[in-house]
Amino acid sequence: MHVLVTGAAGLIGSHVMVALLDQGHTILATDINPLPPNVKDQIADRSERVQEMTGDLTNVKFIDELFDSTRIPFDGVMHIGGVRSPVGLDPRLVHNINVVATYNVLQTAASRGITRIVQASSCNALGLSWTSAEHWRLDSVPINEQSPMRPEDPYSLSKLICEEQAAAIHRYYPEVRIASIRMHFTRSSVNETTSSVKHTGLWSWSSVDAVLRACILALTSDGWTGAEAFHIAADEIFYPASMSNGVKVPALELLEKHWPDRVKNVDKSWWEGNPRRSFFDTSKAQRVLGWSHDL
Repeated sequence: MHVLVTGAAGLIGSHVMVALLDQGHTILATDINPLPPNVKDQIADRSERVQEMTGDLTNVKFIDELFDSTRIPFDGVMHIGGVRSPVGLDPRLVHNINVVATYNVLQTAASRGITRIVQASSCNALGLSWTSAEHWRLDSVPINEQSPMRPEDPYSLSKLICEEQAAAIHRYYPEVRIASIRMHFTRSSVNETTSSVKHTGLWSWSSVDAVLRACILALTSDGWTGAEAFHIAADEIFYPASMSNGVKVPALELLEKHWPDRVKNVDKSWWEGNPRRSFFDTSKAQRVLGWSHDL
């Protein structure tokens, strides 16, 4: 396949690009920043299969140049570009960059006949990590792709809107399928995961490898259609024993301590046999994409 990868200079985008190259695909890589030296070193032996363009995805002129400049037509789009974290940024920019850049990429791709699209979404589309403390509420746990979404902050709102844009584009172009990959706190391995994984995100995390495999499966797999969201998270919560005097605290105990009276319905049977099981149900990604967090 010939694939457009946006956000190719970032953590996830660069890993996805390298993985696609490993599988023999060709890439047009784009980012607002040039590919960093360490990424260029990784792809140096396959540079003939990579075309690079630097530019702003919120700029319509650049978007047209991007799609017009490809040597061969794209078979798919991997849209990872956007604001990864809202910390320290103007909330208007956070919202506008994510929403506008995503619409520009998805609409342009669909209008040009590209039928396989993957976009980076977030578990925060529900309204979690950046929500004001006094507004933390959950209808039920475990959480799946049908759980209510009530984002308030600009980052989370932008992710919800990006998923709605995907659904609208699919309605207009029924042949186009779009996967929204709801990434969780993402690190290379559990050893690099820190106490930053906390109660606001329900102690959920995902490895870089698990995320990139989900992205590639969403692009290349067959047997599904539409605009679909997928939670991509580890099977168990991250709450190190060092934070609890060497004891591995059960998930429900953490929920009762940090989310008292803030969850309407708790299906305790979810944790039978595994008291550290994640609050997020990833069975849809397993069933539809053939994905699992750990190989």
